[in-house]
Amino acid sequence: MNYVIGIPLFLGVVLILLSSIALVILPTAYARLHFLAPTTLGIFLIVISILIKEGLNQQGIKSLLVFIILMLIGPVLTHATARAGKMEKNQ
Repeated sequence: MNYVIGIPLFLGVVLILLSSIALVILPTAYARLHFLAPTTLGIFLIVISILIKEGLNQQGIKSLLVFIILMLIGPVLTHATARAGKMEKNQ
């Protein structure tokens, strides 16, 4: 049972870490925005680990709600950031 919880948790943390490193390394804001997508998969894997360990109790439901909120807000923030960068570039 520990492997069932540990493997998605490890993969999620690795994906988020690699995306964070890419955000530091890449030169332009548009290139950085592309590497925000894997963090969503990393968060999903972490939430899966929490749900396997905790089940649908209070902690499991809270982690699922946080994931749903991030899924709704993430694309909006990415679009707003790209649009602000484009508007700043045009001025």
